[in-house]
Amino acid sequence: MTEAVRGEVRHWSSTWLATHPGAVVVMGCNGKARNSASGTRKARRQALSTLLAECGVPEDRIRYTDEVLGLRLGACALPPDRGVLCIRVLRSEVLDAAVMPISELFLSLTVANIHDESRGA
Repeated sequence: MTEAVRGEVRHWSSTWLATHPGAVVVMGCNGKARNSASGTRKARRQALSTLLAECGVPEDRIRYTDEVLGLRLGACALPPDRGVLCIRVLRSEVLDAAVMPISELFLSLTVANIHDESRGA
């Protein structure tokens, strides 16, 4: 991660962490370009997990999926063939009410309107 990306993640974390301290961070990769290898996806998730912990996110509030996600990036400025690690923050009461695979959270959040924040990195 570049320092610019690290700074963006720090800022992003500070916008929701104080308001929703019990929130859960979920993350996953779309498996394209540089994200295609499982080891690469795992290394990126671990780097982001470490940074989130530095930002004050408790380790037990971070979840991820090993599945390759079919992310709908919408207005994302990145080319469609670019590897993306996506992170989302969900209030814990939302997750308590609906048990589902992490990959489903990335596909259904827009329709269900249950997310707090979403970010492609």
